[in-house]
Amino acid sequence: FNPPKLNSASNYIKRLPDSALASVCLKEARNNGSYPLIQPRGGFSRFNKQRELVIELDSAGADFMPLTIDSHTRNNDYQMAKTLLERSDLEDKNLLNGYPIINHGYQQTRKLFKGINKPVSLRHGTPDARLLTEIALASGITEIEGGALSYTLPYSQSYPLDKSLYYWQYVDRICSLVGEKDRPIHRESFGPLTATMVPPFMTIVVELCELLLAAEQGVTSFSVAFSQTGSITQDFALAKVLRKTAELYLENFDFKNVSVFLVYHHWMGVFPYDYDIANSLIATSTQLGVMLGADKIVTKTKEEARGIPSVKHNSDAVRLVRYVIEHTNEIVL
Repeated sequence: FNPPKLNSASNYIKRLPDSALASVCLKEARNNGSYPLIQPRGGFSRFNKQRELVIELDSAGADFMPLTIDSHTRNNDYQMAKTLLERSDLEDKNLLNGYPIINHGYQQTRKLFKGINKPVSLRHGTPDARLLTEIALASGITEIEGGALSYTLPYSQSYPLDKSLYYWQYVDRICSLVGEKDRPIHRESFGPLTATMVPPFMTIVVELCELLLAAEQGVTSFSVAFSQTGSITQDFALAKVLRKTAELYLENFDFKNVSVFLVYHHWMGVFPYDYDIANSLIATSTQLGVMLGADKIVTKTKEEARGIPSVKHNSDAVRLVRYVIEHTNEIVL
């Protein structure tokens, strides 16, 4: 395997339009008052299926394209990912729970988003995301989610935290080097952590730590995040405190010109099995995201309780969220 050089990633991203830069889109949406933006999840093992998902999500009105990575790649087991990808092609089914980007390679992955001039977000859960990030950046992905704390403690508790902190320094540094001053690579922390049982103060501490760790390596565009807690009052308080403390600590540590955005995840706990109730929960989560002023909402589908959602369920969820955002904005404004 021959990984790409960083200048290859940098040169490719320089040729992308502004509409494909996550940092640019988030800033423009805030300036224009056209937030929250919509970020679905989604990852299939085979290229053609992932391409189908991308086209359908674009048609449904998603603002960000997702690329969710399979669990073997997340654990740096690229050989097993390769084996299951080959079997997926032979058996004409998806045997991985996400897209094995290392095995597909950056040149093939670029073709996933051909003609789709929207930012792509890398969603994974990897303590050691060095190679993964290199491939993602070379593929034209301009938003890298995660961090040493948010992707190690919830996903890989036995992984040495000191190693993960060291490896994520590398991730943050190459993100800062590949991006341009006015078009930086955007980093986003995974705020839900282990979802509904996380005390809000812990979410705030993790988000602030990952923000400061990224800023230390030169990252200038970053999103702090959290998921619906089940308490409306608590959600509004979390949003307010995250914004206030992010600004305060960046100033205290003398990090200048760092743009910070807020991401709100739909309910991350047990989802209703009934489709109508699930859609009601999605609509309620979306309304809350609009009302607390989130810059982006990461969506769920009505299929959450049943398994990996189909392309149609993903696109239906995006259309529902778009409808709720538009009508909630009419009320709020």
